[in-house]
Amino acid sequence: MAYATKDLNLVAPAVGSGDGGSIWTYHEIGTALATIIADNYMTDALEKGIKAGDIVIFAGLTGGAKSVLTVTTSGCTVA
Repeated sequence: MAYATKDLNLVAPAVGSGDGGSIWTYHEIGTALATIIADNYMTDALEKGIKAGDIVIFAGLTGGAKSVLTVTTSGCTVA
């Protein structure tokens, strides 16, 4: 499937100042994690406010896998 902006959602904003700390969810059925974390997959993540240090919980991946990843750069690379 292709990225759908409606599936990237902020569920817990960071408290206080500083970088990161927000928690996001992304749900996409049947897509490999490697595809989702590739550069430029989430085309509007920066506009939505995702930052280095944020946590993204991925669900619905190939085989029903779930992953919890940390955003490592302002370019939304996750690891």
